[in-house]
Amino acid sequence: MAEEKDMLKAPKVRNEVNVNTLVNVLGFLIVIAGMGASWGQLTGRLDEHDRVVTRHGAQIENLRGEIGKIDNLTYRVTIVEQSQSDLARSVMELKDLVNGQGTDLRVIREVLDRVENKLDERR
Repeated sequence: MAEEKDMLKAPKVRNEVNVNTLVNVLGFLIVIAGMGASWGQLTGRLDEHDRVVTRHGAQIENLRGEIGKIDNLTYRVTIVEQSQSDLARSVMELKDLVNGQGTDLRVIREVLDRVENKLDERR
């Protein structure tokens, strides 16, 4: 029965602090603090990244507008080149016509000279 009484008694609680427990608790707290600091840096970098992406998006939109102007400029240059080609062709045709008229005038002069010579001979 003495053993049964000893079994029913609660063990005495010691008010001792174990060094391993302190080291583990401090280590855990340090890990939690490190995770918080890392999280803060990560969110700061993500915010900076979002600002940079937004700025780059605006720059890309501006560049798209400039590319549209360049495409329009290419079209306009093509139209000007075509009109210059048409103009050069028209000038060549006009030259040919003027040369043809010069030849026709020469023939007309020759005919008139012959007619005048004939008229002079008859007089």
